[in-house]
Amino acid sequence: MANIFDVASEAGVSHQTVSRVVNGDPNVRPATRAKVDEAIAKLNYRPSAAARALASRKTRALGLISTGGPLFGPSSIMQGFDGAARQAGYQVSIATLPPPTPRRCAPGCAPPSTLSSGRTSRPSC
Repeated sequence: MANIFDVASEAGVSHQTVSRVVNGDPNVRPATRAKVDEAIAKLNYRPSAAARALASRKTRALGLISTGGPLFGPSSIMQGFDGAARQAGYQVSIATLPPPTPRRCAPGCAPPSTLSSGRTSRPSC
């Protein structure tokens, strides 16, 4: 995979000039921009997301954690979140955790019970 230095060598310019072209700097002469664009196309250059994140201190990455994978509601929300984030230029990592398991009491301990008032009593342990 080509890097910024390969593009610079192919176009006969510095890597800083390639960076200016890639980032849309208006202070690049049209002839130079054309040479760099041609080299980018020829080498199929794609800017490194890791290098860009290091330089800008922004990863453009989001994470989403859910416990309701197979359920329609949470799945729909995850799909909507993923689509909107990608349209805005973010990468999305999604993790689905298993549903929580009921808490078990120690031997001899009574589990909580629901009182007639609707409140839950505390376990005796």
